[in-house]
Amino acid sequence: MAASTTQGTQEASPTRDQATTPASRVPSTQPTTTAAPVSNCGQEWHAYRSGCLRLFQYRKNWVDANRHCAKFNTPGKGNGRLISIFSQDDNNRIGNLRSSQGFSQGEYYIGLNDVNNTGTYRWVDGTNASFTNWKNGYPKANDRKDGVVIKMRGDSDYGKWQTKDSNSDRRFICECPDGPCARQ
Repeated sequence: MAASTTQGTQEASPTRDQATTPASRVPSTQPTTTAAPVSNCGQEWHAYRSGCLRLFQYRKNWVDANRHCAKFNTPGKGNGRLISIFSQDDNNRIGNLRSSQGFSQGEYYIGLNDVNNTGTYRWVDGTNASFTNWKNGYPKANDRKDGVVIKMRGDSDYGKWQTKDSNSDRRFICECPDGPCARQ
């Protein structure tokens, strides 16, 4: 849990859970080198790592946002999900995309959450966070089940992460990590 209690940007050492997790389930903090970036993501989708991402302007609570993302799939490779961010470079690319494409400023849900175990933040695929970009003072200890947002407003906290009540409706970012997304 070291990654979830320290403020600011960090690369964390593997936790005991990560040490027992198969290597295929532990996220890399380095960009993927085995798969070329996807160039055919489709309308409103953008290349991200070895897959595609999309910022959604309408609002849903954290659980419904993740369900919405799961309605997209990659042919033969699985479903979409709320986005996982594994490096500062990835975090910056998302912020730059928001501003270059003219998307609304605000807070967007990402895939990090503690909905299954309060205070333990994991990505939607169950992996621990090896990279975090918390705003100072976050994550805040509370008894709520929290979703995490990336702040994309034109201030000094741009790109920083905060915990938010997962029952609140917010914009969100989906990814299909293994290629172009298609609606099921």
